[in-house]
Parts: sequence; structure tokens; C-alpha cells
Amino acid sequence: MLREPTPKWRQASLVLIITTIVLVLPNLTRLLGG
Repeated sequence: MLREPTPKWRQASLVLIITTIVLVLPNLTRLLGG
């Protein structure tokens, strides 16, 4: 069974997306709720 190593750029982009979501979500809820 051959397993491809996960590309570093994909890992980095995933971390970037998660960070963006975590940072943007509270601001979005504040904008919608306030």
C-alpha cells in the first residue's frame, strides 16, 4: 500500500484557512448581531 506524503503547501494552506475562519467568524457574528 503506497501512501503519498501530504504536501507542505496543502498543510500550510489548511492552517491559513482555519486561522482565517477563526479570526473572521467572531467579527462576522459581531457585525450581524450588533
